[in-house]
Amino acid sequence: MTYSGIFKETECVEDLKRAKRYIEKQASIIFALEREIEEKNNEIIIIRGKLKEEKWNVFFATPKLDGIVIMIQKMLIQIQNIP
Repeated sequence: MTYSGIFKETECVEDLKRAKRYIEKQASIIFALEREIEEKNNEIIIIRGKLKEEKWNVFFATPKLDGIVIMIQKMLIQIQNIP
């Protein structure tokens, strides 16, 4: 059984409120960062599609907070004459 007045007796109600505000603030920061990463991943999908149309190989693509890192190489298409 718990005692509902335990925080009032130990005078840590303000500490509890402060901790709750801090956790809520950190949760909103994490949510914003997750949303930004999701947007970057969507940009990567779009860029990969455009590069594929232009005959580029995308070897590596990853989102970063300040942009996107993409490693690409132009596809070399060799046409051979078959007798």
